[in-house]
Amino acid sequence: MLKINQTSCTNCVACYDVCPYYVIGKEKNTGRVFIRYPDQCRSCGHCIAVCPAGAVLHDSLSLTDFDKASKVEIPPAVLKEHIIQRRSVRAYQNKAVPDQVLNDLMETGTYGGTGANTQSVRFILITDQSVLRKLEEIVFDICWKAGLKFFGGKGPLFRLLSRKFGPEITSWFRSYHDIFRHRQINSETAGAVLRNAPAVILAHDLAHNPLGSINCAVAMRNMELLAPAMGLGTCWTGYLISAAANKSKAINAFLGLDKTRRIHGGIMVGYPKYRYSRIIPRGMNMQTTRI
Repeated sequence: MLKINQTSCTNCVACYDVCPYYVIGKEKNTGRVFIRYPDQCRSCGHCIAVCPAGAVLHDSLSLTDFDKASKVEIPPAVLKEHIIQRRSVRAYQNKAVPDQVLNDLMETGTYGGTGANTQSVRFILITDQSVLRKLEEIVFDICWKAGLKFFGGKGPLFRLLSRKFGPEITSWFRSYHDIFRHRQINSETAGAVLRNAPAVILAHDLAHNPLGSINCAVAMRNMELLAPAMGLGTCWTGYLISAAANKSKAINAFLGLDKTRRIHGGIMVGYPKYRYSRIIPRGMNMQTTRI
């Protein structure tokens, strides 16, 4: 139950302004804030975090659990430079990432926003190389059999898929087909999916949550941005996510997840083997429509 201590409340109305669920109301005559719709509260904690007087109380959210927030001032130019220098890293040193570093990384992921404050994202951390190799074999097999083998550039099925996906997407799938096929021909399937990364972090959400993929993406992005500051490199496990979307039962069975969950995000993590000395130009093909 949400409460407002009217004795200590300064009536700054900050709690009223930030509440996403219209739980807190404001009296028309006095302007005093009050709890209008307590049943609508999603326990997001915004009202408690913003209240300067500590006047907002919640039965399931103890004020003592809210750490004091310091004002972090990062020059915008520095943050922008940090963001645009982020690269997808696919070549890693043969060096394990300490558990504490991985835990710190995942902790930042838990601070990613979730729709309706479900906080339903969960992580799977895999550092066992034998498990990663087996997972890679499963993903490679699923990606090839579930569709890529049909994008070889000929045959009625390829023409049907080309009409369905259009020329641009078809060209992407065609390139993936070629990569997988050449890996098979040259017996180089090992490392094709997970790049021999020392660690992989997967994010999963409720299978039927319409915002599950977004929730997981936000969590992954938090980790991606912190990783370079820790000397780490990351890369999305795109093939694995695609395989989980198409054949979630097989992926879930291997990872020990039931049908109520779905993998929506994943990153490879490790110490980069190389340092990029130049920023790759972007934006040439990006168009903005201003309305």
